[in-house]
Amino acid sequence: MTQINNSDTKSESNNYTDTYTTRYGRKYNAATNYLLPMDEGDRSSSSIRRVYRDHQTPIKEQLEKGISVLDSACGAGAHWTLTMKEQYPNCVYTGVDISNVFPAEKYSSVNFVMGNISKRIPAPDESFDFAFQKLLGLAFTREEWDSNLKELYRVLKHGGYVELSEIYAVSACNTGPLMDQVMNAFKTISKSKAIIVDKAPYELEHLLTKAGFTNPMVIIRNMPLNHGEHGKLYWKCMRAAYEILRPQFAQVYPEWNEVSFFEDFLNSAEEECSDTKCYYEWKICYAQK
Repeated sequence: MTQINNSDTKSESNNYTDTYTTRYGRKYNAATNYLLPMDEGDRSSSSIRRVYRDHQTPIKEQLEKGISVLDSACGAGAHWTLTMKEQYPNCVYTGVDISNVFPAEKYSSVNFVMGNISKRIPAPDESFDFAFQKLLGLAFTREEWDSNLKELYRVLKHGGYVELSEIYAVSACNTGPLMDQVMNAFKTISKSKAIIVDKAPYELEHLLTKAGFTNPMVIIRNMPLNHGEHGKLYWKCMRAAYEILRPQFAQVYPEWNEVSFFEDFLNSAEEECSDTKCYYEWKICYAQK
């Protein structure tokens, strides 16, 4: 990795524009099968992004000196990018997202650009020293995962690192009968869109190796739901996702079409999670080019 000046940025011509469609009364990006809508700042995944603003790749010294960093699918508010800028102000940051959900405020050494990262990341070859990407398990098909990781490999400099961070969204642990229903609904609607949400997090290291990366390292954290440290916050984040997905879940459980019924169901599921000590696994995997 090489130290860079704050003016050392790279870009390429990008004619991508976002288009939207309305489903279930919500605004979705028409270019993706992403299960969550893009209106209201995608409040569920955005909330989780606020919780996780860290990185695990062992490059603190390089970050302190200043390198070029990509936040791939930075999401509404670009919370990870802005937190990293505060911690490592000598770096130059680029945030890419498929939708125009970037902060309105302008920041020095931070550039935001729209692009479909499953097809082409809008940057020349070997532009970045470090690429970070998270919470796309609800978005990609098998083919899109392969294409995306090849793109991350292309835009990274030789010796650069990539870090992926994903939740096992449809495979919570220690579930009771109510959360089993939520997991079943999750799996059913994801499979209907060819999204491999139930497999991709398990295979991050293999997907990275397939794309050409070396020495993948894996870290697994538990994400408790309504118990333990941060459990209430994690449940609040996931409940927001379940509420947004309710119209799609109702294709599996029609009684969930009734909002009040579903709210009562989630209230009971919340208590169940506390009783069974239900949790998600959060998998972090980093590797080198």
